[in-house]
Amino acid sequence: MHVRARQQTSVGPCRSERIHQRPVAIEGDGAAGLLLHVLLEGGDELRDCGPSHALNIDVMLLAMDRAQRVRVSKLLSFGLRHDPATLGVQLDSAGWTRVDALLAGLAARGETVTPDELSEVVATSDKKRFALSEDGARIRASQGHSVDVDLALPPVEPPETLFHGTSASVVLAIRRAGLLPGARTHVHLSADVRTAEIVARRREGSQVILRVRAAVMHAAGHAFFCSENGVWLTAHVPPAFLES
Repeated sequence: MHVRARQQTSVGPCRSERIHQRPVAIEGDGAAGLLLHVLLEGGDELRDCGPSHALNIDVMLLAMDRAQRVRVSKLLSFGLRHDPATLGVQLDSAGWTRVDALLAGLAARGETVTPDELSEVVATSDKKRFALSEDGARIRASQGHSVDVDLALPPVEPPETLFHGTSASVVLAIRRAGLLPGARTHVHLSADVRTAEIVARRREGSQVILRVRAAVMHAAGHAFFCSENGVWLTAHVPPAFLES
């Protein structure tokens, strides 16, 4: 197994043996396939666990602690999706704002974040909620906006079936009206059951996974889009295209 350490911010030299104290086992195989990317935080140790089918493993050394990343991510989600004024920024028509203005807004809220640390929050977001421009000067939310923005996503042909995770308490209402965007600009759909289950676990009560006959719906004239982080978007899913 070859381990390639990649330093995200200035937290000391990259090493492929001992990094602080707590052991972190890195395995090449698992239930979901090869594990190719590993995040190390302060207090972690990197060990070679023996032969692996994975030729290379990327290791990112993190400078921010998890609690700070969560706090900053929540501020970004609210500011970049719903209320830019809370961070003292303005979004352009495509949802972008300048990174320097955003960092100033975070500092005004008591969260001092460097450009490298902001990049870390973007890179480690579990759902890839945010995107940086190629030059790193601008940032936006990948989807989920309630403010009026045009992400300029091209319409694309969806897979045969998409999925939506929700609570059993709202299924009857969905059966009557279909899936509606609510405060958001689009209905959010998942490409696989596992992702939909993660979404459903955020809801109270029993979880339900609805199947959306996306290919049939698309053939009937409904437009679909796919965000930068792999979330499928559409304006409305009528009840006729839903299955339990």
